[in-house]
Amino acid sequence: MSRKGSTSGGKKEDRSDRCSDCSKIVTDRDAAIQCEICEVWFHAGCQNVSDEAYKALKEIESLHWYCDGCNRGASKILHMMSAIKERQEKLDHDFGIMKQEVIVIKQDLEMLMQKTTEIGQEVKELKAETGLQQEGGGSGSGTFADMVTKQVEIHMATVHEEVKGVQQTLSEPREQAREEKDKENRANNVILYRIPESDADTPDNRHKEDCHFATQLFNAVNSGLVEDDIVKAFRLGKRQANAAPRPLLLQLGSRMAKSLLMNSAYKLQDTTAKFRNVVIAHDMTVKERQECKELVDRAKEKTEEDTSGNWVYKVRGPPGQMKIVRFRRTQE
Repeated sequence: MSRKGSTSGGKKEDRSDRCSDCSKIVTDRDAAIQCEICEVWFHAGCQNVSDEAYKALKEIESLHWYCDGCNRGASKILHMMSAIKERQEKLDHDFGIMKQEVIVIKQDLEMLMQKTTEIGQEVKELKAETGLQQEGGGSGSGTFADMVTKQVEIHMATVHEEVKGVQQTLSEPREQAREEKDKENRANNVILYRIPESDADTPDNRHKEDCHFATQLFNAVNSGLVEDDIVKAFRLGKRQANAAPRPLLLQLGSRMAKSLLMNSAYKLQDTTAKFRNVVIAHDMTVKERQECKELVDRAKEKTEEDTSGNWVYKVRGPPGQMKIVRFRRTQE
C-alpha cells in the first residue's frame, strides 16, 4: 500500500489509516490508494478503481490519482487559481501605471521647487532694490516697497497652493500602494472567532492547542487542509482573565488553502456543537473594515425599512467585492 498502490507483505503495527469511505483500517495487504490532494487513504474498491487502473497507478509514476471529493472540487480550484492570476496581473498593471504617475508628479514637484527658488532669488533682488530706494529718500519709496511686498506675498501664496496640490496628488498613489501592500500581506490570512482559549501554563502549549483546534476544524468542514498548511497562528489582543476568547488569526500557506477553507465555512452549521458557533472571516485592512461596517449598517437599515417582514439583508462577498444581498426570512 502506498500513494501509487505498491504493496508489501504483512501488516504494519499501529496502523491508524482508515478508508474514508468504509471507515475500516487500511492494511498493507489491501489494494489501497492515497489521494494526492487531501492525502486520505481509500480502498481501491470503495472508490471504484478497477484492477487494471490500480495496476497502472502502481507501475506508472507519472500518473496521478485524486478521490471523488477532490475531483469534484478540482474545477473550482482551477477557476480560483485563474481568478487569482488575473487579479495579480491587474495589480501589476495598475502598479506600473501608478509608478509612472509618481515619476511625472515628482518631475512636476521638482519644477515647482525650482520655480520657488527662482522667486526667492527675485524677492532678494527686489528687497535689495527697495533698500537702495529707501536710502535715496525718494518720496514714493515706501509705497513702492509695500507694493513689491504685496506682490511677492501673492505670488508665494500661489506657489504654496500649487506645491500643496502636487504633494496631495503625490500622496494618493502612496496611499493606494500602501493599501495594496497591506491587502497582499493579509491575502492568506483568516480570523477565527469564538474559539475557546487554552488554560495551558505556557504560551507554546497554548499555541499548540490553538493549532490542534484549527486542524480539527479543518477536518470537520472537510476543507482538505492539514496542520502543515498553518504558517502562523496567534491570538489578537492582550490576554486577560475571565474575558471573552480573543480572535485567532491564522496565516495559511497559500491563497488556494484560504479559498478552500472559506468555501467550506458554510459546513460549520452541520458540525458538532464544538465548531458550530465558530465564525471564519477574512483578515481585512482598515479601509476594508470601514467599507464593511458601512455596508452592514446599510443592510440593517434596509432590513428595518422592509415593512413586509419577509426579507432580511446581509453583507456577502470577499473584501473588495462585498455587496448587500436580500434573503427571505426563515420561518421559526
